Amino acid sequence: MSKSILSENGLIDLKKKIQKNLDRGNSRLVWLEGKISNDKNRQILKEEFSKAKDKLAGLRKKFNHYQEKAEQYTQKNPKKALAMATTAGLLAGGLLASLRGKNKTALRPKALKRTSKFKPTRSK
Repeated sequence: MSKSILSENGLIDLKKKIQKNLDRGNSRLVWLEGKISNDKNRQILKEEFSKAKDKLAGLRKKFNHYQEKAEQYTQKNPKKALAMATTAGLLAGGLLASLRGKNKTALRPKALKRTSKFKPTRSK
């Protein structure tokens, strides 16, 4: 006879929690649908969406412009471009390595070692 990971009561509790979260999500969707169906809010959403699309188009245009400039520079100065890319890669790699090496315990001071010279005194 194999033992299940969840007991029957645990499984029932899990189902209740899942159903509660599904119900909460459904009620939020109904609320959002009500907000969107409101004509005033729908107009505001359309305007904001239009602004976001325009801004994205402008950013794409800028990106393409700078990408072309970088390609032209790379073709004119391949050695300089390679040196700059290598330097940028080394800096990015060093930064990433230093950030990955830090963890929460590294920020704490190291504990003092007990030696024969160090004997804590109790305050009264």
